[in-house]
Amino acid sequence: MREIKFRAWDLDNSKFSHPSQFIVIDGISVFMLDPHTVDNKYYRLPNKRFIINQFTGLKDKNGVEIYEGDIVRILYTDWPSKSESDKRNLEEYLISISKIGIIEYETCEFGIRISEDYLNSIHCGTHGFIEVIGNIYQNTESC
Repeated sequence: MREIKFRAWDLDNSKFSHPSQFIVIDGISVFMLDPHTVDNKYYRLPNKRFIINQFTGLKDKNGVEIYEGDIVRILYTDWPSKSESDKRNLEEYLISISKIGIIEYETCEFGIRISEDYLNSIHCGTHGFIEVIGNIYQNTESC
């Protein structure tokens, strides 16, 4: 079973927080405890201060958790495909054939948006990889 976790981009402080507590009232309203205060201030979600991202349940090749809004480098492949005549090392070659996209949650599943295309899988295959290289909040030039 996938671990359900969230992070919140704080527009006021331009940084992520990992809220320790969410409260659901009447099954409709969700409130988040602001981890930056000591007075237990709660914020109703959604709101204009915090943008919530959900954890995909996956980690990248370096063990980094992958969330909505992450910019990733991904290579989908089930076989090593570098020809012997290619003089690049394997890592350089794999990076050259990989794609960069943004993790999104759409129609009840996580996928990756690469330019105008939406791929409904973020599983990279046996010989592929996925690596978090930034996020849409701190790396706007990459979007």
